[in-house]
Amino acid sequence: MHKPDMILFDYGDTLLCEPEFDAVRGMRALFPYITRNPEPCSPEALAADSFSLFEEYADVRKMGFDLHEWNLNRILFGMHGIEFSVGDAQVEQIYWENACPGAVMPHAAELLRFLNMQNIRTGVVSNIGWSSEALKHRFDRLLPENRFEFILTSSEYMVRKPDKRLFLAAAYKAHLPPEQIWFCGDNFDCDVLGSAAAGMQPVWYVSEAVNSGAMPNTEIKVVVDPLCIRDWRELIKILKEI
Repeated sequence: MHKPDMILFDYGDTLLCEPEFDAVRGMRALFPYITRNPEPCSPEALAADSFSLFEEYADVRKMGFDLHEWNLNRILFGMHGIEFSVGDAQVEQIYWENACPGAVMPHAAELLRFLNMQNIRTGVVSNIGWSSEALKHRFDRLLPENRFEFILTSSEYMVRKPDKRLFLAAAYKAHLPPEQIWFCGDNFDCDVLGSAAAGMQPVWYVSEAVNSGAMPNTEIKVVVDPLCIRDWRELIKILKEI
């Protein structure tokens, strides 16, 4: 096994997590920026409509595609005639940061510091409806020492992991062949199988902090042969020994 030139990471339950999501709190934070609310709608009503819209379009995600938060917001607020004094990016940012501030996974900051010291390049590929701009803001706030060269989100590339084209797009963006890249994520189907199909070395992060699930059986391991770790310090140790 050779040391990677670059390591790409998933977002949720990998480097960061979302212990809670309060849609009503997020909507309330937007109300000072509303310039027009003709019905008028309450934060509670908008939160309920937001959930209904997300559930209605869930089949799109099951088919392997993603919807951008900006477009969902345009539908949600547009059908109620709601207008804001700020743009799409600010509406997204204000809502998400207040609905779900996020938290850092154990030893994620330690791992990123080590990778920086080793000059191992890093980036993010995430199945998420939020924009790469919003995700970058979150990483910079919670993991300020990150040196991610890019953050690639499924909502901005249409397809979702495990579609190997998303991983190949990341490899081309990095100007590296896939075999020189490791991909770390907590979801076996999306992260391990997807990155392996693209030719990357998968690292399955089975964190006890989020109870990610059972280790793969022998038959699956023969097919993809991922590195399986439960703690980011294990990955540091592996890289030191290569």
